[in-house]
Amino acid sequence: LFPEVDYAKELWLKIPRDDLADWREIQTELRERLPAFEALREGFVQSVEQHEVQHSLDFARGTLEIPDFLCQMTGCDDRRASGATFAGRARDEASAYLAEIARTPGSARAELVVLSSFVLDQEQLSHSAAYGYAVTSVYVAIAKALGIDGDAVLWRGTIRRERLAKLALLIWGKSDAELRAAARTAYLAEFKSELPEVKLEGRKEYARYRP
Repeated sequence: LFPEVDYAKELWLKIPRDDLADWREIQTELRERLPAFEALREGFVQSVEQHEVQHSLDFARGTLEIPDFLCQMTGCDDRRASGATFAGRARDEASAYLAEIARTPGSARAELVVLSSFVLDQEQLSHSAAYGYAVTSVYVAIAKALGIDGDAVLWRGTIRRERLAKLALLIWGKSDAELRAAARTAYLAEFKSELPEVKLEGRKEYARYRP
C-alpha cells in the first residue's frame, strides 16, 4: 500500500520541496486509512476462502449437474461435464460464487458488484468467458430467489450486458441479509442440495501487512 519506512530524509534535496511536502501528506493520509483498508481486505479474503472451500467440497462429493439456465447458455450436451470443459468450468464457478455470497462475513452486495465486472466489462468477458457465464447464471438464480424475473438476460444464446446491468441494479437494491438468504435459496434451486455451513479456523503466520 505504501513504503514501510519514511523515506523523507533520503528524498531531501533530491526532489523539490513542494513534492516532498506532497509525499509526506500522501503518506500520512494512507496511514490514517490503513485500518479501513485492512478491514475491507480481510472481508474479501474470507470470502475467497469460502469460494475455494466450496470447490473442495464439490470435488469431494462428485460432479454436479449443470443447472438449466447455465446449460442453455453454454449449449451443454452433458449435464455432468467435467470441469475441464467450458460448461463444466462455468458450473464449478457458479457453485463457488453462490457459496461465497451466501457465506460471506462481509457485504454480499459488494461481492456481487465485484463479480459483475466479469460480465459488464467487455474485455473481462472476452478473456474470461466461463466466469462471465457463471456470474450471469448466479445473477439470474439470485434474481429468481428474490422474486425478480431475470430470464430476459438471455437473448438468442448470448449475454446482453445492458440487460444484466438493469437486473444488477434491482438486485443491488436489496440488503446484505436478503442477498445472503437469496444466494442460499438459489444454491438449493440450482444444485438440488443445501449449501453446507463452513466455519474457517486458522492463525495468521505473518505480521500485519504494511505496519
